[in-house]
Amino acid sequence: MTLDWMNLTLFIVIFFAITGFFRGWWKEGLTTIFLAGLVFLLNQPDLAEWLVESYNSLMTLLWSLIPSSMTTISETDTDSVVAITKSTPPDFLLVDASNGSTWFYLLLLAVGIPALWTQTSFNNKPTALGHVLGIGVGAFNGLLIMGLLREYMDGRSLPGGQTGTESAITLASSSSTGTASAEATLVATNFPTYTILDSMIPWIVIIVGALFAFAFFKTRVGSDGKKMVYHLPPLYVK
Repeated sequence: MTLDWMNLTLFIVIFFAITGFFRGWWKEGLTTIFLAGLVFLLNQPDLAEWLVESYNSLMTLLWSLIPSSMTTISETDTDSVVAITKSTPPDFLLVDASNGSTWFYLLLLAVGIPALWTQTSFNNKPTALGHVLGIGVGAFNGLLIMGLLREYMDGRSLPGGQTGTESAITLASSSSTGTASAEATLVATNFPTYTILDSMIPWIVIIVGALFAFAFFKTRVGSDGKKMVYHLPPLYVK
């Protein structure tokens, strides 16, 4: 199966622009913050690898506290000696920083968590201008998602990845005739000449994400001198 990347990008951008229209700038801005964080990690592979290794070490440490078995070595009337075998974490808890699927799942979380959180904890509707700004922020998020997805599929900028430009990307290679295959081949073509990591693009995205983070907390969280209070962000109605 061949996939036209430009057409897919257009569809995703339009889709997120529409969702941005209904969600407004503030809700979409939270997604932008998460996506900008992924762009930062993509631009800093050493830091990304360190974070993944730290997570794996923490999971290994926590799992080692759970004994997998206990064996009595010796026993007397008053004492017994027991050998405890440490557990090892299952494979699904450990992640590989050089594997694009690891970051693909993080991308899903970066999109899903803000959407679920704002949907359940912030039900206010945007104003007319809030709708318009939401379209722009949503479309921007769609471009970021497709840029990140391209890099994750290519793998050249992941920790341990190989540098190079590919004109087509194969997700999986398997084929069969007569019966349905457990795997499918998907080749993406017609990529733009630029990527999300070209020149100053990643730093522009990171700066935009930082500005959204500042605006996100500045317009939502405040204090009355005694306790934290929550404000209604601009361009939203009660």
